[in-house]
Parts: sequence; C-alpha cells; structure tokens
Amino acid sequence: MAKVVVFGPQAFGIVNSVSHGFRELGWDVTSIGWRHRRSRPWTRLASRLGLQKPMDQMLLMEFNELVGENVIPALKQSKPDLLFVIGPREMSSKNLDQLQMLKVKTIVWVIDSETRYPSQLSLSEIAWRSYVMDGGDAYDETRIWQPLGFDDRLFKPSKENKIFDILFAGNIGKRYYDTREAYLTILKHSKLCRKYRVGFVGSSSNVWQNRFR
Repeated sequence: MAKVVVFGPQAFGIVNSVSHGFRELGWDVTSIGWRHRRSRPWTRLASRLGLQKPMDQMLLMEFNELVGENVIPALKQSKPDLLFVIGPREMSSKNLDQLQMLKVKTIVWVIDSETRYPSQLSLSEIAWRSYVMDGGDAYDETRIWQPLGFDDRLFKPSKENKIFDILFAGNIGKRYYDTREAYLTILKHSKLCRKYRVGFVGSSSNVWQNRFR
C-alpha cells in the first residue's frame, strides 16, 4: 500500500478532507495539521498596533518548528512514497536541507496566489510537482493549474431555491475594501448582472465591517 504524509493548515478541515481523498484511493495516510499556538486575538492586536511584521516572523518561526518537530520525524519513521503539503509558509534552510536529504517525492498544493504570498515558493523550488490555484502561476511543466474544490461529505447541492446564480466571496476588511468596491462597480454595469443574479459576500476581522452586497 502506498503511503503519504499530508501536511497543511487545520483551518476549515482542509487536511482532513485531502486525507480522506487519499484514503478513498487506497493510500495509507498520516495527517499532520498545523495551527499557530498564539491566540488569534493577540494576532489582531499586533496588527492594530502596527506590529504585524514581527508577529509574522514569530508565526513563521512556529511553522518551521512544527516542520522540524513533527513532519520530518514522521517522514523518517513512516518512509512514505509522497509528502503532500498544502499552503506552505516559507521553509527555513535547515528544514529544506533535511527534506532534500530524505529524498521524499513532494507535491505542493498552493491555495493562494504566489504573487500575493511569495513565501510559498521556497518549498515549490524543490517539489516534484506544484498544484496552483492561480493559472498565472502555472508557468512550466512542473506547475499544474488546480482550481479549489470541495469535500462532498460536507457540501452537497441544496434543494432550496437559489437566491443567486453566482456568488463572489472575499475579505472586505479595510485593506481590501477599496479594491472590492471597484470590482462591485464594474460588476454592476456588466452584462453578467443582466443575465444572472449575482451577489458578493465578505467579512473582516471587525464585526462592524461585515456586510452583504
């Protein structure tokens, strides 16, 4: 039986869903999810105090500690055929060296644009294949465009009447809202809205900014 180690963020059940997919295909799966030990309120406070950069550095350090303490030992113990990494952060040179020494075939699934989050690139450089959600990131034969999907155990077609034919979702916090507002203005005057019922839903870290358009 082929063996895989699946490593990625615990948020939204991503690791569990991908691991389930491998098990359905008959793989022996070891799942490792990561979440930061620092509480989210502290992260928000740091951002509001203008301390986002040192906070990001601290979270990056935690991520690499987890790779060194959990992922690499799991690879040494199980000797898998594949390491499947979802949405990685920037790997330290020490972790990259150890991963290369282990010679485990690695696949990276990038779940956001590499242009916006270039920190994902470090592991992609040594990966056998990279699956990307942004078609612009699929610039050679090792990088394959893979749109985001869903877990059909959790999300099923609804029998209720639809309010919208097309629904856009995204963050509308202060950093993004001007751009989102421009998109909405263009959308409002496009032919798309004449043919389909179109909506936009978004949220932010500030509950007072949450709105539905």
